[in-house]
Amino acid sequence: MFMPRLPNQEKGLSLVEVIIAIMVLAIICTGMMKIFAQGFNISKKEKDFLGACLFAQEIVEEYFNWAAVGAMNGSYSNPPNPVTRNMITYTPALNVIDSPAAPPASSELKQVEVVINWGSGDNFILRTLKANY
Repeated sequence: MFMPRLPNQEKGLSLVEVIIAIMVLAIICTGMMKIFAQGFNISKKEKDFLGACLFAQEIVEEYFNWAAVGAMNGSYSNPPNPVTRNMITYTPALNVIDSPAAPPASSELKQVEVVINWGSGDNFILRTLKANY
C-alpha cells in the first residue's frame, strides 16, 4: 500500500539549522575563553603581589629589634639582596627615617620603609614604625 507523506511529519534538522547552532555555540565559547584568560592574568598578578608582600614582611622582621634600626637614618647603604621566587626577581630597598611623626621630634621613634620592585615597574611599599621603649 502506498501512503502519501504529509509535509509536517519530517524528522531531523536541516543543514542550515545545524550550522546556525554551531555558530551560536562558538560565539558563546569564545566569550567564555576570554573570561578565563582574564582570570588567569589577574591570578598571576595577585600571586606576584603576594610574593612581594611576603618578601617585604620578611625584611621588616629582620629589623624587628631597636638595635637593628636605632643607629640607622636615611637610605640603607647595604640593602638586602634581590630574591627570585616563582621566576620573578624582587628587588628590595630599605629606608629608615628619624621621627616621622609631628613635633615634638623624638630620637626614640623611627619609620622603616621597605620598597619591593619587580616586573615592569610594579612595586609594593611596606611602612612601619619602630619605637625604643
